[in-house]
Amino acid sequence: IMDQIMEEFQLETHPILWPIGDGDRFKGVLDRLTNIVHLYQKPVTRGGKAEVIEVPLEDEAKLEELIADDELFPKLLEDAELLKELLEPLDMERVLAAEQSP
Repeated sequence: IMDQIMEEFQLETHPILWPIGDGDRFKGVLDRLTNIVHLYQKPVTRGGKAEVIEVPLEDEAKLEELIADDELFPKLLEDAELLKELLEPLDMERVLAAEQSP
């Protein structure tokens, strides 16, 4: 989707929240501004409020334990590293000039 936005609008994207899994395997999001992972625990009752556990990205042992998925945990670490290396930092002046979008 980031490529589509760049192609269609000539607008560089800088995702702030990055999903961990999707559908039934959705675990939470990485906040790239704070490097905090927000993991959502399914509510006990239907329609109940999900519990949110916040873990620093650097606490890999805790994240691996809580994510408990042999594919999603390494993918989170890989995605976080790739995004850091490949994307320009968020620049609010560029956002206001319509050159970058969060």
